[in-house]
Parts: sequence; C-alpha cells; structure tokens
Amino acid sequence: MSHEVRTPLNAILGYAEILSEDLRERGVEDLVADLDKISRAARQQLSLVNEALDHSKLEAGGAELHLTEFDAGRLVREAAETAWPLMRRGHNRLATSGLETLGTAFTDEGKLRQVLLNLLSNASRFTEDGSSRSRPRARTACSRSA
Repeated sequence: MSHEVRTPLNAILGYAEILSEDLRERGVEDLVADLDKISRAARQQLSLVNEALDHSKLEAGGAELHLTEFDAGRLVREAAETAWPLMRRGHNRLATSGLETLGTAFTDEGKLRQVLLNLLSNASRFTEDGSSRSRPRARTACSRSA
C-alpha cells in the first residue's frame, strides 16, 4: 500500500520542482513561493505516510529514530506555513517570532515536525476567531554527545 500512496506524492513533488525551475527562469517569483508551499505540503503528506509505516514498525517492535542536527527555527516556520491554511479556515491568527533564537536541535526532525503539525492542527480545529503564537522564552542549547 505504501507504494500506491508514495508514487503520486513523489510525482507531485517532481512536477512542482519542474514548474518551480521554469517559473524561476521566467522571473515569476511570486508563483514560485506558492509552489514551494505546495511542495512542503506534499512532503508533509509523504511524511505522514512514512509515520504511519513507522507506527506499524513500532507496534511490531522495529521503530527507529533518525537523529540529525537541524535549524529549529526553520522547522517551526515551515510547520507554521503548512498549518496556516488550517488556521485561516477557522478565522484564526498564527504568528511566530523569535525563531532565530532557537538555534539548532538534534533529534528526529520528521517526528518533531509531525508533533508540531499535530499541535497546530488541533489548535486550529478547536479554536475559532482565536490566535496561536510561537515566541521562545529562553534559548535552549541542544548538543550531541559523541
């Protein structure tokens, strides 16, 4: 089943990349930004499929973490951009600030992204005419042990 779900998503990602390159060459940058949002949403959907497969592995006792170091602010910003249409649908506001102070994180980026998207999705689903705000209070150092 994973093949049947992944193949169309990979096609969407591929076509979005081709269109994005063509539009950049033509100087139509405003549409490139929209294609980037479509690509992020498709990657997120692909991630959900992978998460479902990981859940199956977890139940079977074979789940793995894929630890990497990444920009935590970028991850929060991308999650907020992905969730923005959900927030807008409920007439909610979503604001982020201080993301540049987050620094780097060392964890499973895909799993953390999914947690953030689940939180934002729930916030949008159970809130109407409200607001959600991301503002780090203190910088947390994340380090990797050798």
